Amino acid sequence: MGIGLYIVKNIITSLNGSITFESEKNIGSTFNVVLPHNFENKSSIVEEKMRLFQPVDTINLIRKEVKHIKNRPAILLVEDNIDLLNFIAESLENLYNIYTAINGEEALNILTNTKIDLILSDIMMDKMDGYEFREKLIEMDELKSIPFIFITAKTGIDEKIRGLSQGVVDYICKPFEISELEEKIKNWLLLIKLNSLKAEIELKSKHQRRLENFINEYNISPKEKEVLNYLLQGYKN
Repeated sequence: MGIGLYIVKNIITSLNGSITFESEKNIGSTFNVVLPHNFENKSSIVEEKMRLFQPVDTINLIRKEVKHIKNRPAILLVEDNIDLLNFIAESLENLYNIYTAINGEEALNILTNTKIDLILSDIMMDKMDGYEFREKLIEMDELKSIPFIFITAKTGIDEKIRGLSQGVVDYICKPFEISELEEKIKNWLLLIKLNSLKAEIELKSKHQRRLENFINEYNISPKEKEVLNYLLQGYKN
């Protein structure tokens, strides 16, 4: 399957170059590699870098370690292509805490002890595919409401309908622009935050109405009324 995006990126970066790509649906992708103008014959360096990335069975490739920073949104990325898994994780790690799994079974283990805000998952995976993984989440009250996005090469309408019927909130088709993924993640996390804020406001309003009813229904002293009014003001703020 070639040396993969992650390997290519590491080799080019080590040579002080850069790589970008453009993709158009049903046409293909164009990769642009830029190397320094004063680039000399560094075949020995390239050969050395290649030795660091000898092809092995995909399942045995090492997943990139990512750092987790307190109070960042947490994203669970489920993808059995290690090259792509590392590429996406590396692209997002500056903004989010990224947790990775290579199939649904491994992802469920992560979810048992980690609070996740958003799930990105492939469909075609060994042991437990994306559909089965989603079905397992639906059965768990504490996990089924986590926004779930499929990232997949299965772009047929039947596959999309099946995913949407499971409560999947979005579909991203491979190949895709990383900027598209970044924008969709940002929008869904913003929606999560707004929904959380709405629930908090509704809860405060509920308590406020209860306090107001208590003041109106019971004969309380002026001092008690003053304290309750102070509490009400706190809820309003």
